[in-house]
Amino acid sequence: YGDWPEELEKARGILRQGKVNGVAVAPDWEKLLTRGLRAIIQEAEAGLERIRTGEEPEARKAWFWQAAIMCCEAVIQYAHRYAVLARDLADVEPDPIRRKELEQVAAVCERVPEYPARTLQEAVQSRILYGIAIKWTRPSVIGDTTHRLDQYFYPYFKSDLREGRVTLEEACDLIGTSLSITATRDGVNGLKRGEYAQGTMPSNVTLGGLTRDGLDANNELTYLVLHMAGLLRYAEPHYTFRVGASTPRWAMLKALETNRKVGGGQPQFMSDDRVISYLVEKQGEDLKDARDWMGQG
Repeated sequence: YGDWPEELEKARGILRQGKVNGVAVAPDWEKLLTRGLRAIIQEAEAGLERIRTGEEPEARKAWFWQAAIMCCEAVIQYAHRYAVLARDLADVEPDPIRRKELEQVAAVCERVPEYPARTLQEAVQSRILYGIAIKWTRPSVIGDTTHRLDQYFYPYFKSDLREGRVTLEEACDLIGTSLSITATRDGVNGLKRGEYAQGTMPSNVTLGGLTRDGLDANNELTYLVLHMAGLLRYAEPHYTFRVGASTPRWAMLKALETNRKVGGGQPQFMSDDRVISYLVEKQGEDLKDARDWMGQG
């Protein structure tokens, strides 16, 4: 494949699949949220320029870069259509509180996912729009790669609370909205109708574990997500709680409490130390990548 996989990673913002067959590819949510699609488009345009100048000898890559630009522009336009709709609804809304909400939705959709998210609401809205777009590009794939929600939303959560942009109740509502959107999305698999028919999308929210630098990853948002899971008690999404030697007592107790409330193994408990060891020793993965593992399905 030459350097095509590296170009693919760079353009689409996805993490490497690794050597395990059948493992779903997870979007690099941190990159998508902190850089936005306009930056991805600029990367693609730079790839086209390298082809024009002869720096890149493989001219066929132009097709890929052009396709990447088209896809990113389509998602941006999709978000802008929601912004127009929200403003139209705001113009005729008699309730001043609801009108303000619609105007805020419009402002958010005008910014993300085209540009980097600055607040928790922008990050959540961007994540939801990305989820729809990913399903468009891979309609036959059942599943939603939510990945480590308590990690990539945490900087926005912490900053918004510190700066007073949201209250804790408003932050709970935003996180609950993100989980609810995932819970209500059905999946129809046309390729395997006889096997799956219509059903939910087996999504997974991975919590806890370690950071890429080997530090304990449990934080206030880990607790909040577990708390919301216990309140909502949805069948979807599924939750994986990564338990290791560094897992703090408060996080373990909250995960156990949520498990009792929801039932059905929500969250499920997986040995962080064993999984990381397996990925490094048996699969040959880099240690930092192994620490960033996610549950799926």
